[in-house]
Amino acid sequence: MLPRLYKTKIGPFGSVVVLSVLLSGCDPITDLLVDCLDDDGPVITPTAIPSPILNQTYDVRLTASIENEPNDDLFDYAISVSNTLPTGLSAEVFERQIRLIGTATELGTFEVDISVVVTDPFFSDQSTTSGTSSGLCRNSTQRTYFMTVLPTN
Repeated sequence: MLPRLYKTKIGPFGSVVVLSVLLSGCDPITDLLVDCLDDDGPVITPTAIPSPILNQTYDVRLTASIENEPNDDLFDYAISVSNTLPTGLSAEVFERQIRLIGTATELGTFEVDISVVVTDPFFSDQSTTSGTSSGLCRNSTQRTYFMTVLPTN
C-alpha cells in the first residue's frame, strides 16, 4: 500500500506536506524513507584539522560517531586511513578514535582520507549502500582532510 499524502495549510507563509505512513507491513522503500527522516549515519568530527608545523609535535584526535543515534557505542566501527601522511606523522585508530600524531619533517600539502563503516552487531542483514535493517539511513562515510605542513617561523 502506498503512503498517503496530506496537504495542510500553515499560516500565510505556505503549506506543509504531511506524510502518513501505515507502519504495518512496511516494504523496503518505506523502511528506508522512515530510517532516513532523521539522516542517521556515521560522521567524522571535526570537519577540518589544524596544519602541522615543521619539526613541531602534532597531536590531533578525530572521532567517528553516528549522527542522531543515542546508542552509537553499541555499533562496531571499521575505520581506515589512506593516502600519505607527511613524513614523521602516523595515524593510530582505537575504537572510535583516530589520532594523527608525530612530528612532521617535510613541507608540503598532503591528502588524507578517512573512511568509516559501521555495523550493528544485533542485525545480520547489513547494507553497504543505503538503508540498513538496523535503522540507519546509511552505514558508511568518508572524509578527506588536507594537511599543509607549515614552515617554522
